[in-house]
Amino acid sequence: MAVRPRRPHRAGRCAARQHRWWSHRRELHAGLGAARGGGTAGPRRGRSPSGQGLRGRAVRLPLAHRVQPHLPEGQVSVVAPVVPEVTASNRPFFEGAREGELRVQRCSACGHHHFPPTSRCAACLSVKVEWTAVSGRGSLWSWVVMHRAYFTALKGSLPYEVGFVRLDEGPMMMTRLVEIRGRDLACDMPVEVVFERVTADLTLPMFRPLTIGDAP
Repeated sequence: MAVRPRRPHRAGRCAARQHRWWSHRRELHAGLGAARGGGTAGPRRGRSPSGQGLRGRAVRLPLAHRVQPHLPEGQVSVVAPVVPEVTASNRPFFEGAREGELRVQRCSACGHHHFPPTSRCAACLSVKVEWTAVSGRGSLWSWVVMHRAYFTALKGSLPYEVGFVRLDEGPMMMTRLVEIRGRDLACDMPVEVVFERVTADLTLPMFRPLTIGDAP
């Protein structure tokens, strides 16, 4: 009697409604970044639970290295630059900041705004992307208060706040938060851009709470 061979079980499927690379919670980690989700995924209807899944490990994505809260000061292998590197692809962003404008890319084909800069539109893949000034307003999506000097250059600024701001035009931007303490921050808080001159040639955008008098 012929017997159809059974398919081998595929372990480690993603849990429902969770992106493979990003945390399913609204959070920003205060270490070197967020770890990948791992462990056993939830069972499908009528089936037993799946296998053990993938162990958390570092991945090559922004803010997606494994958190190492035990890491003491002065042992980070990469020394933080005092100023960010200005390249051909991001130069219009820093030129705008020097002129008091917050600039992101906009697709002239579909109108989608996106950041950080890319050679194609993130929505329609058109190559017709250009830099444009935006309102500089948005809402606080997530934040973290840094209490440890992972980078020597920032030791004198402790504690300081870093957050993800969703601009009114849509893009998400990681930024320093100023003129407010961590205990007073709240999700969806309206914020606005301010510009801080770091060197004679470099100005950086940061965000502060939008005051009631400034709100539209």
